[in-house]
Amino acid sequence: MGSCWFASAPDANGHENRARGSGGWRDRGGRWGLSVLATCVALLAFGPLATAQAAGTSSIEGTVTSVKGAPLAGIEVNAVSNTNPGEEGSTTSLAGGKYTVPALRAGSYTVRFTSPTGVYLEKLETTVIETEPEKVLLTAVMNESSSLSGRVTSAATGTGLANVEVDVSGASGFYSAATEANGDYSITGMAPGSYFVEFFGPGTSYLSQSFSVSLVEGKRELNAALREGGKISGTVTNAITHGGLAKIMVEASGTSGGYGVATTNAKGEYTITGLPTGSYKVSFAWEFSLAEYKACEKVPRCIPSYVTQYYSGQPSAATANPVSATEGALTSGINAAMVPSVPTNTTVPVVSGTPTVGGPLSCTSGSWTGEPELPLSTGWPLTSPFGYQWLLEGVAIAGATSNTFVVQAADVGHSLVCEVTATNDAGHASAKSASFAVVKPVPVIEIASSKLSVSRRATKVSLACANAACAGSVQVVETMVTRHRKGHRTVVKKEKLVVASGAYSLAAGQTGVVVLHLTGAGKGRLARAPHHRLSVTAVASVVGGTQVAKAVQLVS
Repeated sequence: MGSCWFASAPDANGHENRARGSGGWRDRGGRWGLSVLATCVALLAFGPLATAQAAGTSSIEGTVTSVKGAPLAGIEVNAVSNTNPGEEGSTTSLAGGKYTVPALRAGSYTVRFTSPTGVYLEKLETTVIETEPEKVLLTAVMNESSSLSGRVTSAATGTGLANVEVDVSGASGFYSAATEANGDYSITGMAPGSYFVEFFGPGTSYLSQSFSVSLVEGKRELNAALREGGKISGTVTNAITHGGLAKIMVEASGTSGGYGVATTNAKGEYTITGLPTGSYKVSFAWEFSLAEYKACEKVPRCIPSYVTQYYSGQPSAATANPVSATEGALTSGINAAMVPSVPTNTTVPVVSGTPTVGGPLSCTSGSWTGEPELPLSTGWPLTSPFGYQWLLEGVAIAGATSNTFVVQAADVGHSLVCEVTATNDAGHASAKSASFAVVKPVPVIEIASSKLSVSRRATKVSLACANAACAGSVQVVETMVTRHRKGHRTVVKKEKLVVASGAYSLAAGQTGVVVLHLTGAGKGRLARAPHHRLSVTAVASVVGGTQVAKAVQLVS
């Protein structure tokens, strides 16, 4: 009797999407072929059901011959009771093809005639023992079976290939075998007819090969030379840490047929084998474990640990860059850097503005990656939603939850930080800006006047105060050059003469006029000046700030 053949629908490459098991086939989605199993069960339905021997006084006996009339010895004869389930009798035909199944009770029987060598097709007959004791004569004529054998070799080297799966399917049944160490295989006990023969393996490195054959009684030879498929390899890494990633499923789908799949190892390496020559779109996706699938049953959306992408760095099959595969050759370097689904900060937030009291500050969100899937050309950016929190000395400031902040007087002398939190369906993460200190503002004083008029021994100068309150003094100074003889040489000296002076106090942002009183020396100097006009310098000092000077004219 032939063995069962378990099969599933072929993929675009002609490969079957199946995995062998003790009970049948399983497709890529993990579904077992129950309908095929049922067929196999039906084929085995007449196997031994029990070891009980009928305790009757009747028998079924006769002769087993071939269709050409030759008696057949060594044929297994098994009589199974249809009337009394569990009862059966069995024997083997002797020389001359004679057989006897003794000790049977009255009832209906199905008698199966099987050739252990598979040279003849199995024969099923039904007969009835009416009463006991009775001898029922039953002659069985067995048809010669067909057999298929041959050798499977490598098309490149000509050497035999072991463990190649040979599947034969047709209207008359399903049969399967595997090649031996030298590549030989043999399938016997098949009914004559038309069959579809496929050769798979060994493993996934070789391309499948198929034939349509017509079998008649007797032996037929069918050889196959399998070509080694193309290979695509690469390394998958974490786009943030740059470490190798395991559990990434890499699939190559041919644009005109062909398919292959592999899973990365602990180093992130993978190799897809058995590809026909052609162009492929290669995808990289997180491979869920059974535990992860189970956990997904409790949530509305199952989110992978990494965002699915296509080569190279593309978000969909429509934009994927093609990868070429050539039979017998390796296409290497098809790498991918996987983006984690949870938000990941790639550029920290940045604060702009002046960190002084009353100064408005603004905080950017920074740059982030993560779900949902957006174009990789911009880094799969996560653009919303973002949350903001301003921190003073690491402690959250109540109510400061927008991307802008106005510095308060209480913040002077302390450090500020802007913290941004990004959230998506996969989780959330936070990133902080650089810390910066809030400093006391520096007062800035400016002399607005360029001509000072003297009246009643006093003059006035216009000042402008900025940033912070300004306090200090103003002097009008004339630089005088004197010469005198010292021995045989002339000594030149520069001396400063304070012509007028005064003090001031202005609020931040205020402009005011300060009265300067002439000194005694200043009065005399102005009186002696031509036309009572002096070119002098107004010098304004400011407490906590920088002194400023401006050339002015003093006129009386």
